[in-house]
Amino acid sequence: MKAYSNRDYALSEQYFEQAFKLGTPAKHELYNAALISSMNKNQENAFKYLRLAIEKGWDDPVAIVQNEGFLYLHQFDQWKNNFAAIEKGVDEPLQKKLLMIYANDQKMIQNISSINPQIPNYKAVLDSMVVIQDSMQNAHLQIITQALDTKGFISKLMVGTKASQVPFLVIQHSNLTTQKKYFGLFKDAAERGLFDNKLLALLEDRILVFEKKEQLYGSQLFYDKSDSTYYFYPIADIQHLVQRRQSMNLNSIQEYAAMYNIVWSLKDYLKNLKKSKRRLKKGFDKKFTE
Repeated sequence: MKAYSNRDYALSEQYFEQAFKLGTPAKHELYNAALISSMNKNQENAFKYLRLAIEKGWDDPVAIVQNEGFLYLHQFDQWKNNFAAIEKGVDEPLQKKLLMIYANDQKMIQNISSINPQIPNYKAVLDSMVVIQDSMQNAHLQIITQALDTKGFISKLMVGTKASQVPFLVIQHSNLTTQKKYFGLFKDAAERGLFDNKLLALLEDRILVFEKKEQLYGSQLFYDKSDSTYYFYPIADIQHLVQRRQSMNLNSIQEYAAMYNIVWSLKDYLKNLKKSKRRLKKGFDKKFTE
């Protein structure tokens, strides 16, 4: 870029802004735009593009904290709150632990799903596997809570994209007390652009349904064995569901329902609402929810 080589950072920044209006930028383009904005001393755009780059999957802390082009940003609280803690680069020991937890969980899920329901002792085998799974998940939860208590929110920049998803997955499938304890940590990270709003919505809905309250975003369902069908737990203020889902960058309720072989219909939802309220009153069945 000629403007960049001429050190015309203001013009370079304008070029990026114009290009972004024409299409969806990739993570490396957002990173470069953040760098140019920082060198142009545009604090607002620099942090905005860095946040978007991280959301897109940028997980190279060294390229951020050791790049002299970002020195201008070091004076601001946003830098101190979001990047100062990861100046040593990726936390490899923690990354390995998180990836091990993910691999163990996936293997256990595969083992359980591979059990043939036609075998004579199917229920006994399934029950024994579930006991093992619960024990393993409790052990994983201890590792995750200890990491969150000592290190705070674990971002992509600390452990990489894949490993950074593990704390949420473990907390999402834990107990209500644990979920409520760490919800504020995830919410704060989302407000700083370090955590996906979509995942925050899932966790908030999970907590609400655990508390036998109506969910906000329609992410939680239960499975009715009598008709082999998924149903939505009750949703608060159903008339504004579309707007709430959009505010958290969630896909449409029609697309989400299709994942469970449901054709979304407000009429059908209202028709099944009594059944949903009865199930909510019975308590949360986490076996059949996301």
